[in-house]
Amino acid sequence: MLCEINIVFQKIRIGISIFFFSCVISICLAGCLTTGYIAHKIIEPPGDSFEGVSTKLRLALSPFYASQGRIIVGPPMAALSVAVLNPGNYPITFATLLKNNKRLVINVHINLLSTPESMYLKSIKSIQHFKPKSTIILLPGYGLSKESMLNYAFLLASQSFKVIMIDLRGQGQSTGTFVTYGPLESNDLVQVISKLKAEGTIIGPLAILGISYGASIALETAAKCPIVKAVIAIEPFSLVRTVIPRFLKAYYPQESRHITTNQIDMGIKYSEHLTGYNIINSGPIDVIANVKSPILYLVGQNDTITLPSEVKSLAEKSYNAKYCEIDNQNHISLPFATQIIWPIISSWLKVNVDNVYAKDNQNDCKK
Repeated sequence: MLCEINIVFQKIRIGISIFFFSCVISICLAGCLTTGYIAHKIIEPPGDSFEGVSTKLRLALSPFYASQGRIIVGPPMAALSVAVLNPGNYPITFATLLKNNKRLVINVHINLLSTPESMYLKSIKSIQHFKPKSTIILLPGYGLSKESMLNYAFLLASQSFKVIMIDLRGQGQSTGTFVTYGPLESNDLVQVISKLKAEGTIIGPLAILGISYGASIALETAAKCPIVKAVIAIEPFSLVRTVIPRFLKAYYPQESRHITTNQIDMGIKYSEHLTGYNIINSGPIDVIANVKSPILYLVGQNDTITLPSEVKSLAEKSYNAKYCEIDNQNHISLPFATQIIWPIISSWLKVNVDNVYAKDNQNDCKK
């Protein structure tokens, strides 16, 4: 799939095209498909498949951030890139369109006409900000950066949420030598939340919105951390061992013909020797009953990666859940269909965050 991004910035239109999901869990058939080789590929840090797009978005929009930096987590040690966006009326609009299920077009409009950089920065400082009523953490999908969540960030900021965007371990601008698809990453987030809470960055009740990989990690984090008062899980997987074969079949059909599900299982199982984490049995399905906060589940009717039946099963095992299956959407299109799902998310947040929690609960996270 191709992606095209157009940024209208000071009357200048910038466009680029890159392959979508171009470097995610690639199984190189030129090498020997040993169990160890497959295991190394599975846990390999994915980086940022949208690196060119992320850089352009960062250059154009990071001046709007209230702060950005890195938080050290571990063991094993990693530095997670974090950016904070305060609530406010931002002169920015996103429009996304998936053309023929092949090309994703992202249009970003920055409605500031000041041409000199000094005037532009002055205009940014004059933006009207609100007092935050609550805080939300955004977690991107596998192999994507926090910049892929900017469309949600500005929508949420306009609704008086303080927004915290995080590059997960081994993704975007964050470091990390391997990934575990949830167990280690959720431990990272427990540490990040505890640090941000102590610093006073988190204000009011805390919610997490995650997409795909990020959604599953959000659920595992909520199971460990009572501070999390609401979760929006967009197309989460329930179990690692079932989602990886589907992912390979969907995005690498030629390569996946040469590797069996049993080989993938053996690779995932062997990864425990490399990471110390039992990845083959990991996933939110076994811990979801520990989440007592409300959860909104969203999945596309045509999703072949995180099947609607499995997402529905997660919802049924949840203590307090709403399940929404969106017609004519798949795993790629749904997160970008904000014109469809944002009204659902917005109204759900009003009921489950705005109108329920008058003040944040001070419970500590549990690792």
